[in-house]
Amino acid sequence: MTTIIKAGESRASDSDALATTFQLDDMSQLADGYLREARLKARQILAEANLQADQIRRQAEQQGKDAAVEAVANLVQNKVSQQIQTTLPALQQMVKEIRCTKDKWLSQWEREAVRLATAIAARVIRRELSQDPRITLDLVSESLRLASTSGTLKILLNPEDHATLLGEVETIAKGLRELAPTQILPHSGISPGGCRVETDDGSVDQQIEIQLKRIEEELNNS
Repeated sequence: MTTIIKAGESRASDSDALATTFQLDDMSQLADGYLREARLKARQILAEANLQADQIRRQAEQQGKDAAVEAVANLVQNKVSQQIQTTLPALQQMVKEIRCTKDKWLSQWEREAVRLATAIAARVIRRELSQDPRITLDLVSESLRLASTSGTLKILLNPEDHATLLGEVETIAKGLRELAPTQILPHSGISPGGCRVETDDGSVDQQIEIQLKRIEEELNNS
């Protein structure tokens, strides 16, 4: 059966087709706009993701470095602590030994200094005695004064001093003979310039060596 399209129907169909074409074009443009916007948004998201990824990577690297530095610091600190714990007792013992050695050295040095000073004093005194034997008379006077309250007195002198100073010693001892018997005797055991007064209660030794020895002992014990 043959279909007959009338003129009015043909114009209506063309109008509908044109409207449909316009609608498709609008939808296509709209779709293209959505697509461009989606692509732009996707690129923005991708850029932000890359930026965040870089930031995360850098943070991770920094954290890794910080962690590594901290780990190394802890390791070094532990090693140092172990070494200190190991060496500290040895160092303390070393310091103790050094102090002990120092004290011994100082003590020895002080004794040597006192001994040297005593030897120098002995030489000076002997030289003075050789130049002025009458110094012995002062020692005799002092000895007699210290022993004057005792009984019998014996004044012992070096034989050379006894020969040269007997008269002066007799004069010094004269007043004491009224109180106690007094003898003035030579004795080879008395050093030149010295004297020793013996009593019933003991003796007063005024020999230079004996006096210096007492001084040296007192200085070493002080």
